[in-house]
Amino acid sequence: MSAELSYSHRAKQELCRIMPRHEGCVLAEIAAACQASGRLTIRQGRGALEINSELPAQARRLFALIKEHTGEISYIRAVETHRLNKKKYYVLSLDTAYMKLLEEAGIYGKDGRITRAVPEWIKRTCCARAYIRSLFLFCGSAVDPKKAYHIEFVLHDKAHAQSVVSLLERLQIKARMTTRKANDIVYIKDADTISELFAGIGAHEAMLEQEDTRILKDMRNNVNRVVNWETANINK
Repeated sequence: MSAELSYSHRAKQELCRIMPRHEGCVLAEIAAACQASGRLTIRQGRGALEINSELPAQARRLFALIKEHTGEISYIRAVETHRLNKKKYYVLSLDTAYMKLLEEAGIYGKDGRITRAVPEWIKRTCCARAYIRSLFLFCGSAVDPKKAYHIEFVLHDKAHAQSVVSLLERLQIKARMTTRKANDIVYIKDADTISELFAGIGAHEAMLEQEDTRILKDMRNNVNRVVNWETANINK
C-alpha cells in the first residue's frame, strides 16, 4: 500500500484540479511554473524549455495548460533520483514555440534567460491568485497544522522573493522573507493568513483541515488551562 500523502501534497493535489478562469490566468500559472522550476537547455542542438515537478498531476496539468495556450505538444518523462529515497520527479519539455511562450508570459529576458520577478502585466486579482497557486505547486510547501502553522515558497533570487511578497501584499496577505542555504524563502506563520491564502488560491479542503486542527488545538489548550487552574486552587 502506498504511503499517505503529506498535508502539503494533499493541498497540491487539490490545486491540480482547478482550471484557470481565463487566458491571463493560464499565462500567469505558466510564468510562475517556469520561474520556480524551469530552465532553458540545448537538446540535440536545439533550444528547449524544461520544467521539473514533484507530482505527476502537476506535470499533466501544466502539459494541458501549455497545449491549450500554444497548440504545441510537449512531452513528459519520469526521472528517478540517485539519492537514498530514490524519489521520482517529472520533467516536462517543450522543444518548439517555447521562446514565444516565455515572451507572452513576460518572463523572457534580454539575456536569453528566464527572468525572476513577478511579471508586471499581472494586475487582475484572479491572475495574481493564479500566479501564487502555481508558485505553491512548483516551489511551495506547507507544514502539517498538527505540528505548526507554516507555509513557504523556496525561490532562487532575492528580487523574485521581494516581488512575490509585494504581490501577496496586493492580495492582503502579509508574508516575510528569509535566507536558507543560498535560497530566498518567502514564508507565512500566521494561521489566519495561511487560511486566507489557501482560500484565495482555491485550496479549500486544505484550509478546512487547518481550521479543524486549530479548533481542536484551542479546545485542548482551554481544557488544559481550566485543569491547571483548578489544580492550583486545590493545592492552595
